[in-house]
Amino acid sequence: MLTTFAVNTPPQRTWAVGPSSLSGKPRPETGVVLLDAAAQSGKTVSAEILCTDTGKQAGVSAVAVFESPYSLAKGNYYDVEARTKDGDSAFIQVAQLPSGFSFEALESSFFTNAALGPTGRFGSYAAPQITSVSPVKTGAPSAKLPCSPTRYVDVAFNALTQSGFEVPRRGVIAAVQPSGSSDLLLLVSSVAAARWKKGGEADARLAAESFRVTSARPSKLQRTPENDYRYSGRSLKGFDADETEIQAALARELSTQSGGLEGKFAAAARPGVNGFSPNF
Repeated sequence: MLTTFAVNTPPQRTWAVGPSSLSGKPRPETGVVLLDAAAQSGKTVSAEILCTDTGKQAGVSAVAVFESPYSLAKGNYYDVEARTKDGDSAFIQVAQLPSGFSFEALESSFFTNAALGPTGRFGSYAAPQITSVSPVKTGAPSAKLPCSPTRYVDVAFNALTQSGFEVPRRGVIAAVQPSGSSDLLLLVSSVAAARWKKGGEADARLAAESFRVTSARPSKLQRTPENDYRYSGRSLKGFDADETEIQAALARELSTQSGGLEGKFAAAARPGVNGFSPNF
């Protein structure tokens, strides 16, 4: 009997408007709330992500890590993603564990629904059409890592482009549950189907099989957009209501690409000016 899982969607990100959104392409909702900037050292990508604790009253700070030959993507359109100019990618998606289910009991459909939904990374123009899904496989547990054993799903799907063309893709979804959290972290690593047998599969499996949580600790912060360092720490107050949203979005985009703000945004971002604070 096939079980259908209802996937809780991540918080609506009205605060995440940026130039990519303004051009007509909606920003993906990955559910990621970052406590610090994602980083890459060699092939190792790491990010400190704020998750929800099991009591849903506070948070869990989880450091997620994976290996990828792709470069870490920059800009407001991305959360935690390594990618190539041709669109091969590996990104992190956050999903909530359904009420009444254990992580070990979840079926393939839950992971594909969570990672490939209509508001996700590949849902800009329509929900991806899933063409093939493997049964879930569970990796060997590691007592040294503060997370559950990794679960893997192989998937093939068609992603719709802005021009209306379907692009076949293949990939692997790897999922873990940080200790003390009711959230799941999914790594979605995929390439164009034509690349699968030409090195793409090796890249996808490298990322999936290396996905882990290296640190998980309690946090007083709840997993809300306001606690994302990119938006709480760079909030720009004091402008006219008609111009704040659009100008602040452009400033955020600039800051995530260059690491700094210019013009009146630089003045607004100095400590003590317009309520800006560099820390929580």
